[in-house]
Amino acid sequence: YTYDSRLSPMLRGNLRRRFDRCLIRTYNKEGSVRGDQLRIRGAELIGKEPLEGLLWRKEKKRWGGGGTGEFIDLPVLPSDHFGLFVDIG
Repeated sequence: YTYDSRLSPMLRGNLRRRFDRCLIRTYNKEGSVRGDQLRIRGAELIGKEPLEGLLWRKEKKRWGGGGTGEFIDLPVLPSDHFGLFVDIG
């Protein structure tokens, strides 16, 4: 999932969705390339690792709302969504 609140410390809840898209152009400078000639050689999620040295301070919430006055430090990721890196050839 590129949006995964179970895996990302920047999200809350249980929402897990695939908001990923990969758009390609099926031609190049030399001429056209047919879509059936392209193959996915690999795919991976990127942006899952925290940014080194960055934390954000979050106040703990009470059940039913309101803050507790207690804070926790959480890692900062590049985004609340993960990226999709696709190798196509």
